[in-house]
Formats: sequence, structure tokens, C-alpha cells
Amino acid sequence: MHWLIRKLLFLWIKVRVLPADIDRERLAGGQVVCYVLEDNALSNYLVLYGVCEQRGLPLPREAEDKPGGQPRSIAYLRRYRGIFVRRTDGKVSPTLEGLVQSGMDDPAFDVRIVPVSLFWGRSPDKEKSWFKLLFADSWGVAGRLRKLFLILVHGRNLFLRFSEPVSLRQFVDENPDPVRSVRKLSRVLRVHFRRLRVATLGPDLSHRRTLVN
Repeated sequence: MHWLIRKLLFLWIKVRVLPADIDRERLAGGQVVCYVLEDNALSNYLVLYGVCEQRGLPLPREAEDKPGGQPRSIAYLRRYRGIFVRRTDGKVSPTLEGLVQSGMDDPAFDVRIVPVSLFWGRSPDKEKSWFKLLFADSWGVAGRLRKLFLILVHGRNLFLRFSEPVSLRQFVDENPDPVRSVRKLSRVLRVHFRRLRVATLGPDLSHRRTLVN
């Protein structure tokens, strides 16, 4: 099902990848990669998968239950629950917890953590269409219906940014307690995503939401 949805999605969207010269060696450097998305929106995962497939990058995969299956290589910093009202569950990513625990158990274990950010549309201060501004990517939580409009309105102006990889080993070695280690890693990722969002969309100002209303 995901394969079909991804194919239909890429018939419409146009993705600008940053940095433009990203390749497998620069991203992975021969190591295992785990991508981190800010939230668990299916559309973001499918876009990331499609871009990695097109460019020959390691694929972001969900875990397979069968013995010897592909290990999980995608983590979500936040997970949202609910159909009509989207709320964060407030839990630490179980994937990051598992990676940290593997690092604690095996001193030779390391993974390249790659934060990936997606922005649908231009910065609001550069957008001249009130209709596009109404459905511009913002700081608020996008429900399923609003996400659909984001794709339809801004799908031809989508930006995907691969940030510089960070070493899981660094966090494990600095914090021998697994709970503290995963919390620090999560906090660093949250700060990174927030700074990048500020740089791309501008600060979360109340007058902007008033303008949209």
C-alpha cells in the first residue's frame, strides 16, 4: 500500500533536496544510518523514502518482525495520536531508546543519526498568495485534512533537508546512564529542529496566526 501511495504522491510533488550534492558516501560514510523525522506524518516518511530511493541513499525502513529482518532505520522525535484532534503522546522515541541500549551493550556499536526536515511551501513572509499563506507550513500541528491541503497547494514547492549526521556513540560515551543518554539525544534533536524551523519559517509569532485568520 505504501508503494502505491508513494508513486501517486511523486506524480504530484516536486522536491528540492538540500544539500543538492548529497550522496551515499557523504551521508553514511560506510556506517549504519538512522534517519530522524520531527514527527510521524506518513507523507513525510514517504517523501524521504522516495528521495533516498532516487539518489541511492540508505533507505529508511520500518522494523521487520521476521528473524533476520531489516533493522529499523527511521525514528520519529514526536508521535501524534488521534484522527480529528492530533495530540503528541509525549513519549521518548522507542527507536532511539533501542539504539542507545544497543550502544550500551556493545562498545563497538555506532549509528549515524541523520535529522531530516521537510518544509511544504515558502516562508510566509515571501508568499504573496493569501490562499497559499492560509495553508502554509507552520508551527502548529497539521491534522490529516490540513496535511492533504498542504500537499495539494505546496506539493510543487517542497524542501527536504538532510542535516549533518551525528554519532550515536558520542552520546552513549558521554552518558553511561541509558535514560539520560536518550533524553540528551532527544533534547539535542528537538533544539536542532526548532532552530532550523526558525531559520526557514521565522519565529512562531502571534501576529502571523492573526494574519492567517
